[in-house]
Amino acid sequence: MGHEAYWTSVNAAGARPQAGGAQDPEHFEGFSYLLGPPPQQARSMLGADPAEARRIAGALAEAVVAAPAAPAWPATLRDGVAADDNPFIPAGYTYLLQFVAHDLVLTTVPFWAAADAGVASSNGRGRALALDTLYGGGPAACPVAFTPRGLEDIDRALLRVGRVDPGDQPAAAGVCPFRDLARVYTPSFRQAEPQGLSAVNFDGAYQVLSADARNDAATTLAQLTALFANTHNILVRVLPAAGPEASYAHARTAMLHLYYRIIRDDLLPRLLHPAVRARYAQTPPTLWKSEGVPLEFSHGAMRAGHAMVRFQYDLNDTAGRAQPIVGVVTANRGTGDARMPLTPDWTVQWSKFFELDGKLNYSRRISAGKSALDSSLFVNHGDAADGTTLRDLLSAALARCWRLDALIEEIAKRRPDLIPADWPFAQPQARRAAIASRLRSLLGDSAAKTETIDRLTDDLPLPFFVLLEAELDPAVQGRSLGVLGSIIVAEVLHRRLNEGTQRIQADLDPAQAALGNLWDEVSGVATMPALVQFVARHADFASCGGIPFI
Repeated sequence: MGHEAYWTSVNAAGARPQAGGAQDPEHFEGFSYLLGPPPQQARSMLGADPAEARRIAGALAEAVVAAPAAPAWPATLRDGVAADDNPFIPAGYTYLLQFVAHDLVLTTVPFWAAADAGVASSNGRGRALALDTLYGGGPAACPVAFTPRGLEDIDRALLRVGRVDPGDQPAAAGVCPFRDLARVYTPSFRQAEPQGLSAVNFDGAYQVLSADARNDAATTLAQLTALFANTHNILVRVLPAAGPEASYAHARTAMLHLYYRIIRDDLLPRLLHPAVRARYAQTPPTLWKSEGVPLEFSHGAMRAGHAMVRFQYDLNDTAGRAQPIVGVVTANRGTGDARMPLTPDWTVQWSKFFELDGKLNYSRRISAGKSALDSSLFVNHGDAADGTTLRDLLSAALARCWRLDALIEEIAKRRPDLIPADWPFAQPQARRAAIASRLRSLLGDSAAKTETIDRLTDDLPLPFFVLLEAELDPAVQGRSLGVLGSIIVAEVLHRRLNEGTQRIQADLDPAQAALGNLWDEVSGVATMPALVQFVARHADFASCGGIPFI
């Protein structure tokens, strides 16, 4: 999840590989495999032939999209919620998970596109979990993300944020504070200002002034990114005497400190299978020993976040109605691909996304059903269906990871303590039977489909199994990842959290001394509700009139 755009007009379904074939992802810089390079007999073969992978993945994706949006759950997870609701993961964590994914993975070319062109891809995130998705490496490396100050890029310390348009709010409400990402849109450089000067010297200027443009892929994600940016700016503003370079450094250290605590104490406990979560609380990760991010993570388990996206969101009390996901992804997108300033209808009220005494949007229960992101977000080309499900399945096949049976067998051999005794997919026969049953229900059992079903049963793309195990495991019933998905995510995030914590250790005391009493508040932030309350205390969001923040 999170390292390829949610929506685009590029055609993944209809494209055809160029002569020469796809390059082997084993050699893609910045990526690796969870258990090291798989032996040839243990490696997925589905993506060895990109055209065949597209045919098989396309058949499965088409069937998933055509099926009901959610399985017929035997019961709700809590009284008073919809069958598809997951009250254990409020909807805000869907977008926190995507933000974290952007911090770990920046795929230079989507794998399905790399295969079509016969070119290599790579992971552009050299420093994982360093908040590069927010900072872009800092003012010198990414000055566009920072507010100008002085003549040198390094003189910048405050992150850019943009205003929300107060719309028809009364004048007494004042100017709505900076609660969104900053954006520039100029249709033509010839539309000069009265003094004859133009803002830019080229046509069709649209740019989100953020370190990672993918964080503008949905209003909800953009608002979450702006929340982190405002947190950073609160810290910088108490450090003017330190100078811009030191102010940025101390604020970033404090941000990483609270960011790691939120991931460890708030996100992972909700996302991981209870038995796997308990095991990693006792023992460190040991399976993943390479440096590059495992493809089983980037193109496998983390794609489960797409299943958590709702078909609609109640963004705030101002709108008075739920907004469909297609609107959340394309809000205020106008001529020339411009995102104009958000209006009150589209501003996120955080008590609807995190546990802050409001009526919550919940994430969807994790299942192998249709993703909300397949709903009218992609352009279809001819008879070829395009969408998130197809891209996830196709990119996973082309990643050529450990084949599912071999992956589970090798994990059980190296770390038998990670596999709960009651996991229903521990035995190959039971696992394959469950896969084949779901494939027959989706594809039918005609002779024409038998070959595809047999091929997928033997070599299923990892994202589909991660969703299926979460849905069918009676221990979780879609409320969290299943065992295999949790092991993959826990290995990567726990290792990166441990490395990040060690990396900033020497900087904690200087940051604490510089921030003074505010450091105690920062150290107390370990959840997303606490972060929202911290920002509410220190930012002037009350002046926003009828546009609520909490």
